[in-house]
Amino acid sequence: MKKFLLTITLLTITNIIPCENPNPYSIKVLTQDELKTLLPFVAQLRVNIFRNYPYLYDGNIAEEMDNLEKYAQHNNSALAIAYYNENPVGFLCGSDLIHYSVHFENSVADLFKGVDLNIENYYYCADIIILPEHRGKYLAPQLFDAIENYAQQKGYTACCFITEHHENHPLKPRDHKSLVPLWNSLNYKKSALITYASWQTHQVDGTIKLEQHPLIFWLKNLK
Repeated sequence: MKKFLLTITLLTITNIIPCENPNPYSIKVLTQDELKTLLPFVAQLRVNIFRNYPYLYDGNIAEEMDNLEKYAQHNNSALAIAYYNENPVGFLCGSDLIHYSVHFENSVADLFKGVDLNIENYYYCADIIILPEHRGKYLAPQLFDAIENYAQQKGYTACCFITEHHENHPLKPRDHKSLVPLWNSLNYKKSALITYASWQTHQVDGTIKLEQHPLIFWLKNLK
C-alpha cells in the first residue's frame, strides 16, 4: 500500500473548479512545486485513514514522505485538492496506469491485454481521502471530475481505480458504508480484473504482518 503513490507532470496546470456551493469549498489541481507543498497533508491523511478498514495499512510519516517525494518527480500525474476556504480537507491522486502498474505484484499490462484493453489508454485514480467532517459535501465527484479532466487533457481515453476485496473481514465495522453507490454514480464499472499488492496490515489479534491483498479494477471510458 505504501507504494500506491503517484507522480507530477512537467507542466504546471492550475484548475479551479467550483463546487455546487462555491463558498466555502473549491477544488484545485496541483502539479510540480504547488503539489510538493501538500505532500505532508497527503502523507498524514494516508497514515491516519488507511489504517482503518478496508485497507488496515500500518504506515508511518517518514516512509510516506519518502515515497511521496519520489512521486513528485514523475510525469503525467496530478493531485486534486479539496479546500474549505483556504484549508485542504481532501485529495485524489492520479497517474498514468502504465507507470503505476510496476507497484502491483502481477502484470497489469498482461491482465488488460487479456481482455483486449490497452493499458496505455488508462489514467489511474488513487488514494481519495476526505476528512470525515467534510464528507457528504459532493467533494468526491468533483475531485474525480478534476482528475478525469486533467487525464483527458493529457490524452488518456479511460480512467480506472482499484478497491480492496475482503467484504467479510472480521475487522469490518458494523456501520461501514459501501462506496459502490458512489462508484456507480460516477459511471465506473466493476471489472473482473484482479491485481495484488502487499503491505504491513493490522490483524484481528492486534499484531501487524505483511499481507497480500486482492484488488479489483473499476473502469470508465472518458470519451
